[in-house]
Amino acid sequence: MRNFKRILTLLLALALTLSLALAITSCGGDPDCTSHVDANEDGKCDNCTADVELPTSKTEYTVTVKDENGAKVPGVQLTISNLSGKTEVLTTDANGVAKGELIDDKTVVRVTYVSVPDGYYLPTTKPMFDKDATSCTVTIKVDERITHTVKVVDEAGNAVAGLSMMICQQACQNPVTTGEDGIAIFKFIPIEYDVKVKIADSAATYEIVGELDEEGYVHFPEGTTEFEIVVKAK
Repeated sequence: MRNFKRILTLLLALALTLSLALAITSCGGDPDCTSHVDANEDGKCDNCTADVELPTSKTEYTVTVKDENGAKVPGVQLTISNLSGKTEVLTTDANGVAKGELIDDKTVVRVTYVSVPDGYYLPTTKPMFDKDATSCTVTIKVDERITHTVKVVDEAGNAVAGLSMMICQQACQNPVTTGEDGIAIFKFIPIEYDVKVKIADSAATYEIVGELDEEGYVHFPEGTTEFEIVVKAK
């Protein structure tokens, strides 16, 4: 009987030791690891580097993009992401709708804009889904600015690159430097003033050919948005 009790005690001690060893092994050798967390979803526990089986349950999320006039906006590229860091890149379809799946981690989902079609402003906000919601509608603003193009060429018709140009109505826009094609592009909301342009760099080695006003501006022909300017070396 005494031997039986001794054997039973040894078996219980062995079982306890094995249980502890298994617990430590499951936490990567860290006895303080009581639960696994894998926020970056690399298959390893963030606390103890043990292998972690990722959850397979996913939730479908829907984002609908409208403009401020209520029209659906196709071609908007955006991402949806949850607090665990999982991200999906989506693009709205012809109905302004984008759908994607995220691993269900019961956290709030956020929308981040990547790009929008021409004619809209790219928002800097990051809308959040309502708690436990799987769909949301977001609004982007119509870009009412008009593009004005200035092409700068020399007297031989060659494009002049690297020349800083400034365009003005009642107020002036920030200067824009001509590219290799000699073109500077400006976007602004039109107002009831004529459009004029001049070389913004006082140290430039070029001057505009043609009739200038007293401030050195040459004026766009009325009603036009594209203007070619001829310059010559000083």
